[in-house]
Amino acid sequence: MTFSESLPIISSICILVLGLFVFLKPPRSKLKTLFFFLCLIAGMWLFGTYIMFLNRGSESQAIFWDRFIYLVVVFSPVVFYHFSAVYCRFQRKLLINSGYILSFIFLILSRTDYFIDGLYYYPWGVHTQARLFHHFFLAYLFIYMLLVLVNFYKHYKNSEGVIKRQVLYMFIASLLFIIISEAAFLPAYHVDIYYPFPYISGVVFTAVLAYFIFIK
Repeated sequence: MTFSESLPIISSICILVLGLFVFLKPPRSKLKTLFFFLCLIAGMWLFGTYIMFLNRGSESQAIFWDRFIYLVVVFSPVVFYHFSAVYCRFQRKLLINSGYILSFIFLILSRTDYFIDGLYYYPWGVHTQARLFHHFFLAYLFIYMLLVLVNFYKHYKNSEGVIKRQVLYMFIASLLFIIISEAAFLPAYHVDIYYPFPYISGVVFTAVLAYFIFIK
């Protein structure tokens, strides 16, 4: 296996270690707990991707490990949104509760062939094929990622001095990560694109979040 093919597991380890380090560093807070869950989601996504690539020769095993990935990925929109709301000190209970309900619904749907089924084969590996309910999940993901940016933007507009600069960096980092990470779903729609950048961007993004948690 080449270095680029090993990037998912390397990034997974880095993200999980970083998340655990932040979580265990006193004092405890809701923000750190949500950050840990973000790292757990990213770490398990990357770990599952690595194992899926290892099992590219077995369709059933590759699909199994991609379904493993969606055990956590379906929660990424609402956990990230929840994190942004706590960071910005906004009360967004309706959107947060609705997001968790939707995530549990997509968790159930992701176990079926109507979410993902079959494989696309590429020179760099394999990817499952998106089905009907996967399209709805992407819509949910897009809407909540947009709402994350709205939270950071509103907080930026209402902040001053050092806090304003911090929120600006958070907004930029989140925007870049969302754009880059969305490319990870393109192969599910038969778009042959080699995408090592989401693996690296996950490490960079979580490091930026961790930095601003410490100085907040």
